[in-house]
Amino acid sequence: MGGQRWASDAELAPLRRSFTLADLAPLAAAAGVTATVVIQAVAEPWETPDLLALAAGWDPYTGRALGAGAGEPAGAGGLLAGVVGWTDLTAPDVADAVARLRAMPGGAFLCGIRHPVLAERDPGWLARRAVLAGLHALAGLPNVTCKLSGGHTSGARAGDLRPYYQTVLAAFGPGRLLFGSDWPVSTLAAPYGQVCGMYRELTAQLSAGEQEAIFGGTARRVYHLR
Repeated sequence: MGGQRWASDAELAPLRRSFTLADLAPLAAAAGVTATVVIQAVAEPWETPDLLALAAGWDPYTGRALGAGAGEPAGAGGLLAGVVGWTDLTAPDVADAVARLRAMPGGAFLCGIRHPVLAERDPGWLARRAVLAGLHALAGLPNVTCKLSGGHTSGARAGDLRPYYQTVLAAFGPGRLLFGSDWPVSTLAAPYGQVCGMYRELTAQLSAGEQEAIFGGTARRVYHLR
């Protein structure tokens, strides 16, 4: 986590602990959030299987079922509705790697693959030939969407984000935008409920149907959530 260009080690210190579903559940309930998709945080092969196990309602370290008694709702039918994981997009067997993830416990919850481009030293990483080859099976798909996430910084207000929001709204339209809280990284800037509130304020001028798309419908469609 150290050495990030966008924050110092001291600023990142509050994130150096485990964040669990038990931490998120009361925050989500207070904000009216009933389901969420977890996004991988590190480009390491071990993390995605762990997240899939959690989504299926299993503790990946003990093998025990998670339940309300432990303060963590099981993923199946609970708060954790899907997992966007990681695999090496430059690997020649990328399709097989995804298939192996699908075959793991909780593999049915795998709804996407993400590479953290922010961590790449090469600003042209996405344009590499091997990366483009790995993304080639996605190039013809029409469901290209934009996630409203991570734009807020300490003390940010909805008005500060409005120019960026209006740009992506014009480019994608409300039917191809989806909200992301960026939790727990967002806690460096504002509490979970405040982050949700900022984006609700930004989208307040949209119709009820358009707001529903941004805060749920688009994610259900794109991620094929249950």
